[in-house]
Amino acid sequence: MRYREHLAKAFTNEMETDSKVLILGEGVTDPKAIFGTTAEALSHFPDRVVETPISENMITGACLGMALEGWKPIMVHARCEFIMLSMEHLVDTIAKWPLIHPEREFTLIIRSLVGRGWGQGPNHSQAFHAMFAHVPGLRVLYPVDPNKVAYWLHDALVKGGPTIVLEPRRLYEVERLEYPEWETPDAYIVSFGDVVLDAAAAAVELAKIGIKAQVFPIEDVSAMPVPDGYVPVVVADTGHLFCGATAEVVARLVEKGNSKVKRVGPPFIPLPTSAALEELWYPSANDLFQAVCDLLNKPAEMPPLTLATDKAFQGPF
Repeated sequence: MRYREHLAKAFTNEMETDSKVLILGEGVTDPKAIFGTTAEALSHFPDRVVETPISENMITGACLGMALEGWKPIMVHARCEFIMLSMEHLVDTIAKWPLIHPEREFTLIIRSLVGRGWGQGPNHSQAFHAMFAHVPGLRVLYPVDPNKVAYWLHDALVKGGPTIVLEPRRLYEVERLEYPEWETPDAYIVSFGDVVLDAAAAAVELAKIGIKAQVFPIEDVSAMPVPDGYVPVVVADTGHLFCGATAEVVARLVEKGNSKVKRVGPPFIPLPTSAALEELWYPSANDLFQAVCDLLNKPAEMPPLTLATDKAFQGPF
């Protein structure tokens, strides 16, 4: 199954198991069903998949109220940017509630899509995982492995509290992540979000020239695991480096004594809208390939590599 199909099945399974699980949001009952991810749940539980007004802050506050009454809302933002409209409730109330009122436990999941794909421009393509992970009280997940999507959803529902789940739309049609696995790698490529596809492509090409590069995706951004040992590490992100996710990984690696670390990410400017400029803006498989070679002092040229998934999405948003 593809990533989005795993999502759709996971929602249905959780709603079958627990009658308190709801899905709410703008477009969840639309024929497109959030890229098909809510259609199955809607067909099975039409009374628990609820279309909401276009009022993100109000909906977020309402979901907290429902959660405090024992429901388990899964709120959907079709794009990560739309969460910005609900930050007052999310940061000032929801994130702080478990500490201020520990006797009132609740479960609330907020789904949000990172809409990378040409034509999205700076308003529908941003990834705020690092920003959210720096808000005390919020748990942030960024699942990239299609076969682990259901696991992360179930884990969030079981552990409870407020959880933000970011979904890379670029991965929706992916069935599996394929990259070499090494017991003793020459280098790691630590990745966030859909850049895992570029990391995987780079690792395959690196293997052809005798370099064992191990892809290391971070899916639980709040926990932020890092590789062990003193192996060169390239850290890649599709969000701005200043936001802190790559900086946090680098800091943890340095604390462990690893000084051979290189960061790769987009420039500190808004994402351009055109396909050609977008391709230049994001870190590519070629960028990661070269970064690993540079760290290992093994200059090598890689033929230009363009992933088919880069062209798969052409809108609408």
